[in-house]
Amino acid sequence: MRTAAAALAVAAAAAVVSACGTGSGNTPAAEEKELRIYNWADYIGKDTLADFEARTGIKVIYDTYDADETLEAKMMAGDAGYDVVTTSTDYFSRQIKAGIYRPLDRALLPSWNNLDPHILAIEAQADPGNRHAVPYLQHVNGFAWNVDMIRARMPDAPVDSLDMIFKPEIIRRFADCGVTFLDSAEDVLMLALNYLHLDPNTRRAEDYQQAEKLLLAVRPYIRAFDSTEYMNGLANGEFCIAMSWSADYATSRARAKSAGLDVHLAFTVPKEGASGSYDAWLIPADAPHPLAAHKFLEYMLQPRVIAAVTNYIHYANDNAAADPYVRRRRWRRGSITPSRPDPRSNACARVPGHASKPVYESHPGWEWGPRVSAQGPGGRASTASRARRRSLRIMSRREAMMHTATPQTMRLASALMSGLTPSFTLE
Repeated sequence: MRTAAAALAVAAAAAVVSACGTGSGNTPAAEEKELRIYNWADYIGKDTLADFEARTGIKVIYDTYDADETLEAKMMAGDAGYDVVTTSTDYFSRQIKAGIYRPLDRALLPSWNNLDPHILAIEAQADPGNRHAVPYLQHVNGFAWNVDMIRARMPDAPVDSLDMIFKPEIIRRFADCGVTFLDSAEDVLMLALNYLHLDPNTRRAEDYQQAEKLLLAVRPYIRAFDSTEYMNGLANGEFCIAMSWSADYATSRARAKSAGLDVHLAFTVPKEGASGSYDAWLIPADAPHPLAAHKFLEYMLQPRVIAAVTNYIHYANDNAAADPYVRRRRWRRGSITPSRPDPRSNACARVPGHASKPVYESHPGWEWGPRVSAQGPGGRASTASRARRRSLRIMSRREAMMHTATPQTMRLASALMSGLTPSFTLE
């Protein structure tokens, strides 16, 4: 009987290996002909999903969200029905600890070595041993702006600085043309704390109270809190400044061009510093199709596949082997990502239970975008011809320390964002 049982076990294992194979001659089991994906809006290549379906015969059901908190609430509730999701290091760090993700089967990911070891080391601080998360894309936050609309209202606007969005006497100059902030408490707070020369990863209530005061002072001039629609608003001229992630301005430019609009946009990593984040793919513990999920992750590890995503949505990816296929140098790893850590620095001292992101500094006098050049003698960036276009250069001030947020920090962050309404209270 034991021999028969062992034979059955071997046969079952062989069937699983066959179903998970990545060669063209293997097909997934019948129940693996479907894949449900949950991803950020506007965060995939133009043909990525269609090509995957054509290659594998797996039907993709694709849903999107517009805030990490939305994904977290759905995943923590359980039984979401998704096979693959994306989220950032500071979120999946605590989610992994909650046990909601399945460990990866590296045997089903033979292209794992394409990933940048430096990025893997950073993400390992949120996912020890890189057991759950497959690095995807990365970004820096700052602000995008309409060059012509800003210059018309303030020719000497300090476009290299967070003064543009946090100094009341400056931001009010642009209220009529539309200012938006990200609908992300974490990103807004980190920029505000940077501006105040406070630790952007602080756990001190008094620091958040200072950020509260700063944000309430500029609240009357903010038209919307949004993390997706501002790209259309920048493209059609509805907004002139948008706190945004690094590549979204390029998406706005592309949308304007496709609509036949001549819109001149730029993106600034402010001189005061900005936070950055790394996003990854993860498989929920209750994923109904884990084998199909692994097939998708292996597909996304292919250099040409992930390069096509970067070329389409302009976010740098975490795949070292993809660099030769990324069309523009400024979208490759290292152009908008942190440099290697300085071993002499103690800026990465671990703070137990502390949620944090890498913090960036912009190279003095540089913005990223068309018709923007290095600062002139007057200390302000000036418009220039396309031939003088400059790429963003940034350097790391500290590396990522991705750990679980304390409940106090999360409550303060959520309260502060809610506080941007007249009903604000902070206990």
